[in-house]
Amino acid sequence: MQQFERAADQIKTQAREKQDQVRESVSKTDQGIEQISKQLNSYRSAKKKIQGAISQLQAQAQQNPQLQNHPMYQKRMQAYKEQLSKLNAAISKAESQLEMLRGRKGYLRSALIKIAGQASSQLSMIRKRQQATKQQQQAAQDQQKRKAAKGETGKVRG
Repeated sequence: MQQFERAADQIKTQAREKQDQVRESVSKTDQGIEQISKQLNSYRSAKKKIQGAISQLQAQAQQNPQLQNHPMYQKRMQAYKEQLSKLNAAISKAESQLEMLRGRKGYLRSALIKIAGQASSQLSMIRKRQQATKQQQQAAQDQQKRKAAKGETGKVRG
């Protein structure tokens, strides 16, 4: 019977270790989500500032149409648009990373549930085997008792 207890303990230990590993991965994923979210917020903030600067520059150009032809205006506008383009790409990349990490987190959570379920079913099988073994042993003992009661122990009497 101790073999069943050892097997059950081993299954519990393995399940606990796997769950700890998965929980650690969930924690790291949460940290990644938090880090990328902060990064995304700073990108969005910078994007708003650049859009504000572009709007301000365009407003100045509307008040003074000759400004649009000025090389300095064109350089600044071009630089702002390039920054905006880079920020949009960075925002898009960060959003896709965030989505990937959220998906990973969902997968890891389902893995935790799956590990617990597998361990539970394995423990259930062990309990059933243990019960069946007990019943077999009990049946064998009962049979021995009946034989002994009848005097059929199988020993040759001389």
